[in-house]
Order: sequence, then structure tokens, then C-alpha cells
Amino acid sequence: SLSSLSISIKKQSNPSTGPLDLPGGGVDTLSAPPVQAALGSSDASLAALTSLCPKLKSFSLRVEDVRVSDSGVSQAIKGLGSHLARLSIDTQTIEAETVMAVGIAGCHQLKYLKLGTPNPMPHQPQDGKQIQSQTAFKTLCLGCPALTEMDLSSLPTSILPREEEMCRLISKLHSLRKILLPRHSPLSLMGVISIIKNLPSLRFIEPPLPLVDAIKGQPYSSQQEVKATLERLGISSESLHTGEYSTTGLEEARRVNEQMAKSNGQRPMLLGARDSVMAAGAGAIYSRDSELACAVQ
Repeated sequence: SLSSLSISIKKQSNPSTGPLDLPGGGVDTLSAPPVQAALGSSDASLAALTSLCPKLKSFSLRVEDVRVSDSGVSQAIKGLGSHLARLSIDTQTIEAETVMAVGIAGCHQLKYLKLGTPNPMPHQPQDGKQIQSQTAFKTLCLGCPALTEMDLSSLPTSILPREEEMCRLISKLHSLRKILLPRHSPLSLMGVISIIKNLPSLRFIEPPLPLVDAIKGQPYSSQQEVKATLERLGISSESLHTGEYSTTGLEEARRVNEQMAKSNGQRPMLLGARDSVMAAGAGAIYSRDSELACAVQ
């Protein structure tokens, strides 16, 4: 039986005409002819296709410039079965119903989850949808206890619960090791820190862009304090250049080497560091403690 299914749907006409609406919220073109024949042009067909594959371990759906209804996608998710380990959904019109569907689909073995839209934009949360979004997000987090990686980077902020509730619910995913937070979310630094502290297994976090920009706009010493906190907690972040992405160790090593050259080959000095500096290149001595010594050329 089929264990992996990936569907990519993209409008082939002129993109300038905008997204295409079809009867029943269906699709117009598919990347693979066999799938096109099976799927047709309705949400019901999409749901029927996934229900025919009850032992899928991996499912990916990406829809660009075409509107499929949120209810149609949610019905397809509900038919995926309990064997699913990886799920990736990128649709033009993702809403709370799709988010909730993941939680009630019985995907208790789900390890990887990506939810979003191909064209994420900064939107303000809609007050009328706050309760619905909160319920959907709660259902998701409680229904997928085995998640180890979660990518919400392209999830619209309009369907997110409030910060305090979102952080509390994410903190229930005790197996989570990697999370990419919604790119345009107004999440605060304290919110990010609370997620990290409540998830001992977490090793990677990608904060929202507004928070990254705010941190990088602070004085250098303040930036280093934030990085030091993440390093002490063993957290990597690509955008903040911490953990495996840190260049601090290499910069410190270069500084020592420059000082060595200026002092005519004297023994290298020991540099005290308030933060843990990860190894990032030749010359950096790796330390997870509160001090660092860099020496070699």
C-alpha cells in the first residue's frame, strides 16, 4: 500500500489574474496526470483520495494561486489515518478548520508538521476568530503529543490565538525538539523564552521576524545577552546566529590571534566570556560553560 503521497497544485494561467476559484473549492491543474484523473475538481475528490490511502506515513499538499476550501482540506486530513508520521500543508486559504483537523485526525504518531500558506502576509488577528483559533490550536497541540518538529513559519497570524495561550499550548508538546514560529507573529521575547523553558527537549527555535529585527536593533551588549541566554539553554537559532549557527567563537579566536600578532608571539591571553560560545571554525575552543579560551592559529 502507498506510504507517501505528495500533491502540488499550481495555476498554469497568467499569475496576474489572481487566484482561481472553482466550483466546490476544487483545483484546476495537478503536477501528475494520474493524480489529476483521480482528484478531479472538487474537495470531495481530495478527501476521497486520502481515504483510499489509510496507511500513509507521509502526506504533502501544496496549493498555489488556486483556492481550495478550508473545509475540503480539513476533510482530506481527517481521512489520513493513524500511521501518519509527516504532514505538510501549504494552501492559499488555510483557516482554523484545517488546524483543528490535524488534532482530531488521530495522528498520534505524527513527528513532523508544517502548516502554512505559500504567500504569508502580516495580518492582525481578527477578534471574532480568537476563540475559534484558540480552540483549533488547543485541539492541534493536544492531538499530536509525539511531535518533534513543527514548522508554523508561514502560518497566517489571523488564525493564531493570543500570545499567552499560544505559548501555553506549544509548551504541552513535551517531545518537541525544533519549532519555527509564525514569521509575522507579534510574539514577545518573554513569550519565546517561556516556550524554551517549558520544553526541556527543545534544541532549535526560529523566532518571528519582528522579534528578530527588534533584537538586532538593540545595542550590541543587549544582543549578546539574548544570545547568551539561548546558548546557556542549549538552543540554536539560525536568524539569531546562536548554537550551531554562531560565529562568536570564530570571532573571538580571530581577536586572540590578532592580539598574539601584535604582542610579538607572546602566549595567547585567556578571554573571559559571559556567555557560552559554540564552536564555529578553526581556532575556536568549544565550551558549554561560562568561560571561553581561544588560542590557536
